[in-house]
Amino acid sequence: MFPSAHMASAKAAGDMYLHVYRELSGLVATSLMVANVFGPTAAGTPGPGVISSFAIALAESRRPVIYGDGTQTRDFVYVGDVARAFVLACTAGDHELLNIGSGTEHSINQLLALVGEASGVVPDPIYESAERGEVERICLDVSRADRVLGWRPTIALGDGIGEIVGRLRSIGEPTLSSGGTTEGCGGTRLVARQVGCGPSLTVSGSAQAGVRD
Repeated sequence: MFPSAHMASAKAAGDMYLHVYRELSGLVATSLMVANVFGPTAAGTPGPGVISSFAIALAESRRPVIYGDGTQTRDFVYVGDVARAFVLACTAGDHELLNIGSGTEHSINQLLALVGEASGVVPDPIYESAERGEVERICLDVSRADRVLGWRPTIALGDGIGEIVGRLRSIGEPTLSSGGTTEGCGGTRLVARQVGCGPSLTVSGSAQAGVRD
């Protein structure tokens, strides 16, 4: 089976690289397949992604843009929960491929309603044509991550949205201008670097993490 989207192809390639390293050098690794990450950045700004885009559009009294009819679903997981999964993967889950998500799907229409509720605004979105190849449903089963890493998400979507809206209010001026909604499972970057658990090869998005000697 071959991926049907560019982003999915990049993620599959990252996991294939890890497989090659395992076979050729005996590298021990854990692969994390991460859903749609949301939440503030290390600098305290709202961060990228559809949730922040919606929140900023409403803060600026603009109409948010939804690509498609808004019934497509995504699995949103808080950035702090994702960071915790990466830390746990540094010492557990040898040669495992684990889903990291909330285990719950929300439609883009539902998401906008939640952002509107947190912002105290009734949204009036603009619907644009869906992008070609957009995935209709994303919802990850995280039970294996629970068994292998002892990991479960702890921050509910509504609570995370409330934090983003609160940060926008405290900043005073939005830092992201995009109002669109198209969002897959996050970009994929292949990075070779040193991390706290030793030499590692990290891919975020499709997220290979916790590679150990």
